[in-house]
Amino acid sequence: MRRRLLIALAVLLVIVLGGSFVIRRMAVVRAEKALTEPWPLGAGPITAVASRYPNQEMSPSARRLTQLAQYFRIPLAPKRQGDPAIAPPLKRDLEPYVRAQIARASFAIDPPPPLLASMFATPQFAAIRAELLRGEPIVWPVRYEPSGPVPNLTGHLALQRLLIASALDRARRGDPGAWEDLRASRELNRSLWPRPEVITHLIALQTTRIAVAAARKLPPPAPPWFEEMLREEMPPRFVRSFQAEIGMSQTRFAADVGKGLREPLVRSGSMNALVLARGIAEDVTSPVCAVEAASLDERAAGRLLPWEQISAISLPSLGATWQRMARYRAEREATRIALAVRAGLPPPLRSDCSDRKWIVDGGVVRLNAPLPKQARDVEIPLEVPLHAAAEE
Repeated sequence: MRRRLLIALAVLLVIVLGGSFVIRRMAVVRAEKALTEPWPLGAGPITAVASRYPNQEMSPSARRLTQLAQYFRIPLAPKRQGDPAIAPPLKRDLEPYVRAQIARASFAIDPPPPLLASMFATPQFAAIRAELLRGEPIVWPVRYEPSGPVPNLTGHLALQRLLIASALDRARRGDPGAWEDLRASRELNRSLWPRPEVITHLIALQTTRIAVAAARKLPPPAPPWFEEMLREEMPPRFVRSFQAEIGMSQTRFAADVGKGLREPLVRSGSMNALVLARGIAEDVTSPVCAVEAASLDERAAGRLLPWEQISAISLPSLGATWQRMARYRAEREATRIALAVRAGLPPPLRSDCSDRKWIVDGGVVRLNAPLPKQARDVEIPLEVPLHAAAEE
């Protein structure tokens, strides 16, 4: 009996060791392929990611902006202990005002709350605008590592909303300088796009969407820089940041978890997550505008085997990200239509969306079918009134 037990244990040990060897070998083969295969949209292999993000220090212009924004208690630099929080009255008034203006399909603009109007009139606000329009590089510290510094994104979002709110108020008063406030917001936003973090790109995308929606209410014609902004494509930027985030996550995951007896399974799952991430990045490069976030997330999770599920923690959330990026295609087209209508020109109805088209429906131009969105996402209308004068 004892001999049979020993034989059984020996056979089990051989199976475990053999399985471990096979899985380890599979992981090695998979790793070699995953690390050398180029990603879509010109992102290159993941082994080349680190070279895209050399260490950088804060530029002089970024330092000056940080100091100027402190007057409004808006932090911009990477977070430090003791940084002041954004003033509650500003948080109370700013976001609701901007959201209310861009959520309205008409071209009407409400007066800003008194707090915002008083901030627009300060020399500090004018100095921030002037600094952003100087044309000097705005660079925030970069370290391509899991614990690298990240700009204070709450502060960046607040300052850009403040600039967009000022642009709306100046447009309400018929001031063509409204476009300068919008350009200042764009310049601050451009300092976020070259960074490796997905969260930074999410904030940059959100602010781009808000700025492009607000532009519908600014006096035509739009300046050349704005058309250049509309031509900028989001998918290549997000594929690169997604790739960079995966690279950092894989490094952290391997250091924290990939040790001991579970190493072969963990390493295999980790490499599979990398392959999965690349595959999903390839899937979402098609020019669709209707993306179901939950379906995309479920498809991603369904491709992982049970022992690979732990590696999914290294994957950034995909569904909501790609949904917002896909909606932006239609949102910027709506802005082009709105600016044409306000200039008295025929609305451009051609769409880059492979699954939607623009139609004239009575007194509005709209998509032929709605697009899915997250419940808490910013409300940006996908219809434009054809009679600008009556709507203002």
